[in-house]
Amino acid sequence: MITAHTGSDGYVDNSLEFIQACLDSSVSAMEIDVQLADDGTLYLAHDMLTNYHAAVSLADCFTLLGQRPDLIVNIDCKSRSVGTAVLAYARQQELANPLVFSGSILLEDFAVADRDKLFYNLENHFSLEQLEAQSYFEALGDLSRAGVTVVQVYYELATPALIKALKAKGIGLSVWTVNDLTQIDYYLDMGCVNVTSRKALTYLKAKKEGR
Repeated sequence: MITAHTGSDGYVDNSLEFIQACLDSSVSAMEIDVQLADDGTLYLAHDMLTNYHAAVSLADCFTLLGQRPDLIVNIDCKSRSVGTAVLAYARQQELANPLVFSGSILLEDFAVADRDKLFYNLENHFSLEQLEAQSYFEALGDLSRAGVTVVQVYYELATPALIKALKAKGIGLSVWTVNDLTQIDYYLDMGCVNVTSRKALTYLKAKKEGR
């Protein structure tokens, strides 16, 4: 699976133009940054905004998604409260599009039945020192038993040994953010279930043209 990182291919991050470009493409998934305002409004932005009214609302985003119900939407939660708020809102709106959740999330905030929707950042669970030393493989079983089916790491931390250890626990690996087109193929061939890229649309166009 290829995910278009928000702002992929030169579009403005979290913009309507970026969303529409993904809808018009064959990309499997798109990522958006989501914030939760004090009044309960969900809006698209990497950083918390004092005046969020100029930002794209999640409601407007969901309206556009009706054009492509198959497009997976990766909600990059910018605070802990975002994930469950988005999930509840999506169910209220009967959103057809599949959602996955990444970023600032904690397992205990999600029902076990919903944890298959997580792209759980290993950085949420292990220290950078553990990740770099790959000294945490035995502990991966804890995530599997907790209902996690996909974890993600920065691409430079992904190795065949990690993928092998994850597969043994029934967990897939997603990597971010891979912007070199040849490296996208490398990580897909390695066995990653998802590659997030700021060149996703360019990559897919090149593949379609046989390049």
